[in-house]
Amino acid sequence: MKFLTIFLLTILDSIQAQELKQKPEVSIQAQELKQKPEKDSKFLEIKVDNPDLQAEIDNLKKQYDLELNELKIQFKEQKKSLRKSYKGRLKELRKRYKKQKIKKKNKK
Repeated sequence: MKFLTIFLLTILDSIQAQELKQKPEVSIQAQELKQKPEKDSKFLEIKVDNPDLQAEIDNLKKQYDLELNELKIQFKEQKKSLRKSYKGRLKELRKRYKKQKIKKKNKK
């Protein structure tokens, strides 16, 4: 009886150990899915036999990536300036509301 109990416990323990070993692989796979490479320039990832044509395609891809990064930077700057302007408008609205509130209190 003791032998059977020990045997079953070791089997269960080994199964749990295997499950624990498999769990990190699943989490690594999930992380790899999140870290997908950019799809933007995928259409320029072409391999051809002609080395001159391949060099031109590679240069075209580099130019595309550079222009895309510039556009992203410009978009971030525009977004920041737009946010600043709306923050300023919000401050003005708050000030105006406070003044109106104070005027109403003074009239009462």
